[in-house]
Amino acid sequence: MEIKNILRLDRDYEKLRGQRNAILVAMVRLHVNPNDHDLKRYDGEWRDEKGNLLCDDEINGVFIQLIFVGEKGIPFSVLRKYRKTGWDFYNERIGSEFCFEIKNRRR
Repeated sequence: MEIKNILRLDRDYEKLRGQRNAILVAMVRLHVNPNDHDLKRYDGEWRDEKGNLLCDDEINGVFIQLIFVGEKGIPFSVLRKYRKTGWDFYNERIGSEFCFEIKNRRR
């Protein structure tokens, strides 16, 4: 039986461009601080039910940046708080397909 890799996301982020599946192609350890405005905007932009562009709260600390190529061929990255167990988990899955589970879908 095949194990399904699920990437849980809080929102339907703009960077996804409607993609719902992707291959994990790389990952890096990244130090992020609240002054990294471009990264914060890229990582956290989403639209509410009225179409207003919003952004997630400040991010700060050490993260794993997961780099994916989606089913439309559009690359994007996702940040996860760095933990050794998380690093090992994702590192073993480079080259694997992930599907997305989005908590707050647009209506």
